Amino acid sequence: MGIWGRLAFLLLLLSLLRGLGQSAWPAAAAPALRWLLGDSACCALLGLAVLAWPWLGPWMPRWLSLAAAALTLALLPTQPPPGLRWLPADLAYTFKILRLGLNIWARLSRQPPDTFVDSFERRVRAQPGRAILVWTGPGSRSVTFDLRENLEEVLPQLQAENIRCFYLSHSSATPGVRALGAALDAARSEPVPADLRAEIKLRSPALFIYTSGTTGLPKPAILTYERVLQISGMLTLCGVTADDVVYTVLPLYHTMGLVLGVLSCLELGVTCVLAPKFSASCFWDDCRQHGVTVIQYVGEVLRYLCNTPQRPEDRTHKVRLAIGSGLRAEVWETFQQRFGPIRIWEVYGSTEGNGGFVNYPGRRGAQGKTSCFLRMLSPFELVQYSTETEEPVRDSWGLCIPVRPGEAGLLLTQVLRHQPFLGYRGPREHTERKLVENVRRPNDLYYNTGDVLALDDEGFLYFRDRLGDTFRWKGENVSTREVEGVLSVVDFLQEVNVYGVPVPGCEGKVGMAAVQLAPGQAFDGQRLYQHVRTWLPAYAAPHFIRIQDALEITGTFKLVKSRLVREGFDVGLVADPLYLLDHQARAFRPLTPDIYRAVCEGAWRL
Repeated sequence: MGIWGRLAFLLLLLSLLRGLGQSAWPAAAAPALRWLLGDSACCALLGLAVLAWPWLGPWMPRWLSLAAAALTLALLPTQPPPGLRWLPADLAYTFKILRLGLNIWARLSRQPPDTFVDSFERRVRAQPGRAILVWTGPGSRSVTFDLRENLEEVLPQLQAENIRCFYLSHSSATPGVRALGAALDAARSEPVPADLRAEIKLRSPALFIYTSGTTGLPKPAILTYERVLQISGMLTLCGVTADDVVYTVLPLYHTMGLVLGVLSCLELGVTCVLAPKFSASCFWDDCRQHGVTVIQYVGEVLRYLCNTPQRPEDRTHKVRLAIGSGLRAEVWETFQQRFGPIRIWEVYGSTEGNGGFVNYPGRRGAQGKTSCFLRMLSPFELVQYSTETEEPVRDSWGLCIPVRPGEAGLLLTQVLRHQPFLGYRGPREHTERKLVENVRRPNDLYYNTGDVLALDDEGFLYFRDRLGDTFRWKGENVSTREVEGVLSVVDFLQEVNVYGVPVPGCEGKVGMAAVQLAPGQAFDGQRLYQHVRTWLPAYAAPHFIRIQDALEITGTFKLVKSRLVREGFDVGLVADPLYLLDHQARAFRPLTPDIYRAVCEGAWRL
């Protein structure tokens, strides 16, 4: 019976019991309410009753007090909701979020507004002997113009809107773009004039950061002053103070490196140690040399640290916090066992997105935590999706279909006045392409993250895959991240990158894995076959293995799949060793040109 059927039955029951007298019907209604609402709602009602009792108790007649007592006893749940033990942490984190939001609103509503530049200036003047930025590279160097072509492409539109562009160097090769090197050298130390920021509002653009281009070419995402302060506030939420020293190896053209790394440190007055690039062999030496207490990571950074040879001084450091995203559960455990009880704050979000999550309880393997309180502040949905169209699945009413707890679903975050999606600079269709209408009710609006997550009964969220990376084989959705996790525990494999490739004459895509062997290890096709057969369902098992000297990664340490998908398992195109899953031989065997032709012609059954 559905909720409306239960409600109608309850009303009918109450009308019949009403004739028994005032003292009988409330007690009899309690079991019916339990049946209608369930244990979770009963807990919520009891909580409201406890809060309201000091005000309502003195005014209630005796018969109603007795009825309320009977109702309370009947509403006691047989078992508490699964996430009840996290209630104190949920309330504490929600309070921090509300306080941060009110503080940002108050700062940017002043005249002139109090931006992160003003905060940085106050911190510097209050700590004249404190190092703000520490460069670990060999001296200073000029910035290379990696994004020069992107700037020149949109320069006419920027100039048409009176937006001036500068290079932080001593020379400029682009007409209309000045070099600020000489002006910076001659800059005075007086406070920035207030009139220069008088027009800044909450939603005024502060930065344009190019996204990684997972849904097309890189696009300039708009970060407002409000958004910058929200991301900067993450350090405070994670427990970072002005006494800490933050170490970042992330590129400054990425939100994690620039905003959560450098700008957050400027906002809090924290010393930021900048490395010219990531080096697994120098990472802990830098931390020890500069007294680092907080490190940043993204993607596979912590895995690379775990893959380095063990040293006696692995636990000799002051690092107490690690803040970042994309950490796998197996690496989480290995990292803490080797380098000490470092508190890990896993966060989920995107540069242009209007929502995010933080794993504030520290559940291993989870990318975030939500609660009924946080979901009211930042609504979201996990819905069914199609791997073929990469769009949400709709019901007969044209609305999206939510997934059940534990099921993987496409994450959509609701667009609201206090939670806007500002999109990208440039053509409007780039922004509109990321929006989804009619999700839970007609005319509502959500931002499509393109990420597949799962939500458990306790409110923890687990990243499953990017929508474009998940593929379908034999009628089942295959999560590349889950398959990578299974293959990563094989001792002779150091790195694993799983993706789907098309096969002539077959529907969907078949699994393939590019792997890097561990130092001094050889590929063992029989052992890998046994591992795959034991720990993966048949539809998720990779049918092709490609052995590479090193796996390609992005500037933010994420595995690159696009080129691997294009090259597939073509023996004439791929120079790396290729192997094929052979059930008859019970092993992965070398993929020869003859077997390749048999697969393409359908003579070899996958």
